[in-house]
Amino acid sequence: MRDGLHGRATPGLGEAVSKFYFEQLDSLDQTGGKRCPGETPCAAPPGEPNTADYNKGSGPLYKEVALRRGRSFESVCGACPMRGTKPDQHSPHLATALALAGRLDSLRQSGASFPYPGAFNSPFWWTCLEASAEGRRRADEARYERQEQKRKREEEQRDQKLKAMQGRGGRGGRR
Repeated sequence: MRDGLHGRATPGLGEAVSKFYFEQLDSLDQTGGKRCPGETPCAAPPGEPNTADYNKGSGPLYKEVALRRGRSFESVCGACPMRGTKPDQHSPHLATALALAGRLDSLRQSGASFPYPGAFNSPFWWTCLEASAEGRRRADEARYERQEQKRKREEEQRDQKLKAMQGRGGRGGRR
């Protein structure tokens, strides 16, 4: 990311940052804000009851790998719903861009604005800002789509129950 620090945005940087940012936000949304603790805490056995680290080790890695069920770390992490928030899952050359994108997005979410072109004198910064906005937009769209699907399923279930009740003469199911 050296070029980015000196004012030039690397080709493909925006897409990579946007994809990572989307996966982070989407995973957090799907898990209710829970983050992956990382492989080490996830694989550690639980602590003693009533201690600060009692819940450590209750993750899928401990349950699957440490208990010798024969699955690899990769196969367990790959199926974990918190995979998108796994620490250090990105390539090291993206670290600077991801950190900057996170800071800029946090500022934007707090109400900051960045007038173009004067706010930044670096295409790298603009790329990170745009990528974080694109990732957030995609995560918002995915959340909306999940909510719509859930609403439709619930509506279909209500309709099926209503039809079943009407088919029984509307007596609430008792004869």
